[in-house]
Amino acid sequence: SREGSTRVFEDTLNWLRGSHAFTMGASVTRGDVWLKNQRLVPTLTLGMATGDPADAMFTTANFPGASSTDLTNARNLYSVLTGRVTTIGREARIGEDGSTYNILGESLQKGRMWQLGFFLQDGWRLKQNLTLNAGLRYEVSLPFYALNNSYSMATIEDIFGRTGTGSGLVIGSVESGLGNLFQPGVQQGTASTYKMLTKKSNAYNTDLNNLAPSFGVAWTTGADEGVLHRLFGSKGDTVVRGGLNVAYQRGGMSDFTEVFGDNPGILIDATRNLSNGNLGTLPVLMRSSDLGAPDVPLERVYPMSVPSRSSNIRIFDPNIQLPWALTGQIGIQRALSGNMSIEARFVHTDSHAGW
Repeated sequence: SREGSTRVFEDTLNWLRGSHAFTMGASVTRGDVWLKNQRLVPTLTLGMATGDPADAMFTTANFPGASSTDLTNARNLYSVLTGRVTTIGREARIGEDGSTYNILGESLQKGRMWQLGFFLQDGWRLKQNLTLNAGLRYEVSLPFYALNNSYSMATIEDIFGRTGTGSGLVIGSVESGLGNLFQPGVQQGTASTYKMLTKKSNAYNTDLNNLAPSFGVAWTTGADEGVLHRLFGSKGDTVVRGGLNVAYQRGGMSDFTEVFGDNPGILIDATRNLSNGNLGTLPVLMRSSDLGAPDVPLERVYPMSVPSRSSNIRIFDPNIQLPWALTGQIGIQRALSGNMSIEARFVHTDSHAGW
């Protein structure tokens, strides 16, 4: 089960003074998320394990005229009828204490982030038919942080491991400032490990330079006669608008839970099979054999070594910046009658610093 909840408080003040219409306000947003995961029961896979004594009887000498497909089908049917087990699937999940694994237990991941916004805007009626709008918003999206000790994290040094970061590293660069990337044989670092993303620890540094200006203009035009009248109608029938603005984007909560949730530590495999070397003495039978959980570490200890070469190390750039977009638009609106108008508008947006 999963829940992402959002709580928003915002307030706006409007103030008219002469030809100016001021708007100012603030908003506070809190995003929370929790995820509960649990495997409730073991899963059994039936089949003929390699090395099972019964496997020796499925030969053409014992089944004259049988094809290899026939022998495979007979072997599988025999395994089901006699309850031969090849895999017993379990997992152990970390408890809320962040240190104890529980076989078939429940894990609970919890996180939170805050966003603050403040703005001031002025609509200035410069002339009867000309209005200018200018504003500035300041946006602070505070870093995601965990509300318990479920998640594992790492550092930039852990990403590079034994290679080491090297001098002049610029995180995210693809041309220069690559540090020790693509330097075969260079080993200036240490083995990668994971650390605990402890309760209320920020996932990255706060990005504080998020100023979002906006500018717009609205011009009402038209004429009582002549060419302008044929094009734009009577006075006040046509409005030409244009503007530019910058806006910042806060990522969804899954942008954070998927990064840290993909690091090892929340669960460990507690499967019994031949590959893990813990299936038991063959044959393992549903009716009479031990089908219990294997011996697995029940304590999570940091620093945690990388479990396997297929494991991921996922972190955020410590100085990651909020994505932002610059949008410009221009449009014209023409009244056709007392209750009908037509509008054409061109909008262009450039996105920057996307994650």
